[in-house]
Amino acid sequence: MEEQDFWVRLEFRICAEFQGFEDRHLRWYWCDGLVADRRRRTMLISRPVG
Repeated sequence: MEEQDFWVRLEFRICAEFQGFEDRHLRWYWCDGLVADRRRRTMLISRPVG
């Protein structure tokens, strides 16, 4: 699968998930495209607060 195909399929999957929500208000949401992040992947570490 090409990367572009992945993002298109993910977009349609997100839309399908919204349609399946029990909350009727949330069913009206949709995904109108995704933008792949081209930055270098790094591990983010957050410290516990409190």
